[in-house]
Amino acid sequence: MEARLEYRKFSQEPYQAMLALEKYLANCGLDHKFVHLLKLRASQINGCAFCIDMHSKDAREAGETEQQAGAECPACASDCVRFWWLERSPWP
Repeated sequence: MEARLEYRKFSQEPYQAMLALEKYLANCGLDHKFVHLLKLRASQINGCAFCIDMHSKDAREAGETEQQAGAECPACASDCVRFWWLERSPWP
């Protein structure tokens, strides 16, 4: 399989920033299932099928329900409020 992006050829600063964010999220006290749902929703907003699949699997492995981690309906019922701020954030 061919790599999609040779990130090592570019500046390491963005990659290091992503690693720092991952480290922070792992230790910030947020529920890990919730973090996986946030990543899933961000992937849906970005339209990346690979990431949607990956993060939905990660959420299920972390113990999230099939209904919440399902790519078809990530923000159902009670989670609409939790995803509100993510959809309005200034993230690209």
